[in-house]
Amino acid sequence: ATLLVSIMRCSSCRWCWPWFRREHWKCLGIFLGTLACGAAGGPGIGEIITIVLICLVTFWRFGFREVLRRDKRQEHESVPTTSVELARADPYEEKDAPVPEKEGSEEGGKPISNTHMNDVVDADERNRIADNEKDEEGENCSRTRRGRRTYYLDNLKSFLTFVVVTHHTACAFGACGQQSWCLILGHGSDHTVFGKILQAFTILNQSYFMPLFFFVSAYFVPTSFERKGRNTFLKDRAYRLWIPAAVIGQLIVVPICLLMGELVAGNIYILPLPLPGHCWFLYWLLMLNWVYAILYDATTDELPWSSPSRAFPSTVQRVVVGGSIVCGILNLAVVGALLGSGTFAGLPLSTGSVMCDIFMFYMGIVARRRGWLAVPIREQTDVSIWIVRACVIVEGAAVVYLLPKANVLSWGGIGIAIASYIVAGIYCVDMAVVMLDLFQVYGDFENRFTRFLVDCAYGVYIFHPWSIVLATTCFLAVYDHVSDEEEVVFDGPWPPAVSKTDIPQGWMVVGFVVTCALSQLFVWPSVWFLRRRVRFLKLEKIL
Repeated sequence: ATLLVSIMRCSSCRWCWPWFRREHWKCLGIFLGTLACGAAGGPGIGEIITIVLICLVTFWRFGFREVLRRDKRQEHESVPTTSVELARADPYEEKDAPVPEKEGSEEGGKPISNTHMNDVVDADERNRIADNEKDEEGENCSRTRRGRRTYYLDNLKSFLTFVVVTHHTACAFGACGQQSWCLILGHGSDHTVFGKILQAFTILNQSYFMPLFFFVSAYFVPTSFERKGRNTFLKDRAYRLWIPAAVIGQLIVVPICLLMGELVAGNIYILPLPLPGHCWFLYWLLMLNWVYAILYDATTDELPWSSPSRAFPSTVQRVVVGGSIVCGILNLAVVGALLGSGTFAGLPLSTGSVMCDIFMFYMGIVARRRGWLAVPIREQTDVSIWIVRACVIVEGAAVVYLLPKANVLSWGGIGIAIASYIVAGIYCVDMAVVMLDLFQVYGDFENRFTRFLVDCAYGVYIFHPWSIVLATTCFLAVYDHVSDEEEVVFDGPWPPAVSKTDIPQGWMVVGFVVTCALSQLFVWPSVWFLRRRVRFLKLEKIL
């Protein structure tokens, strides 16, 4: 991102990098060094090294007490009022109606000057933004630039969280590979019809849902950054992202899930590694927020996303630039360069990863700056939205057909790999457009149930592995007790626990449906109970 911004600015700059100070180079070097250590360390040690470095940077930059006491200090933080901060505010943020000047208005016996009146209007505007624009992870509030709450983004986040729980339930039944989950059933199930259906389901999900998560999260970054200021924004990010990821997810949820899987498998495993697991998304979101703050602080309003152009990307731009080049070829290049690692600094390597996540985060910032979501998407596309939907169906079918045959280790397989990743990249971008349009049209509402889902979505993402492992364990106990088949046996002694016993397809269907239903029905009310009833933990301030 830094190189791209430099190239865009070189035509108007006398020297390259005149806007990067020593502090920015140091922060950017730490960020790149963190990722390099994560890549060099491999899938296990590299993840731990990456997360340790993120923790050290968080404490070095803000201090332990500063991060943990953010909620007490936030009430006293003032809205940025300097002329530079006001000048760099969202250019599409509509102003309130000017305050009418009353006849004979005086202050201290003198008429109110125009300068003072402008200050009053600016103060009212800042107060309105502070009241109406709240941070997406903080108070689960998503609003348009007019201050109207965009319920469809809230509902989209809840839907994506539901898909994440279902996706990981499919991983528990062998749809994501043999090293993808804490407790895996269904040895050899990928050769059955139901196993292939689950595999297709996970391939389609993996190609779009996490990049769309990054897009929605990034959409709220610019206004939150400008409203709070750089330091307060980064401290808030550390509080809202680092604590749930490191303290709750990595040190509590993931080790307990690994230990539960080993106990079910009958293996003796004393100390599970504190791997980031599913919380990689929070760590990467935190690092990308760092990058945004570095670039914003180092540049002026000449950043590429500050362009006054509001044109929605054309079909050619989406397909060629976003889908084929960035999310397709570049993503395959990163995955191929890290072949055999499985993860990159905690991030799973596959379609819809690395470059797709970074690209969609960037596009979320651009969408906010250029007001793309303030107008219905179907009114901005250069083709009918029904054509885009039809293309998504064709692209999804092509990805499901091509990706299992891809193999970068053979000349024949590498061609299929390139084709499958290009199609998957186009599918990622088009699916994001389709999902945003669907929720804009049909999901822009709020009721008591949707409010419940929105309040619990973030906590569900963090705690859902517990519910899946518990539900899988319950199904396994019922299966061993009721079924006439042989008892399920697991590999050992190291996690994850993977079954070596074939389970009949009928039992697999029943097990997946029951496990998915129990997981969803258990985790959402449980998170609500933890947030609202167990008040001494103060989880409602974090989750």
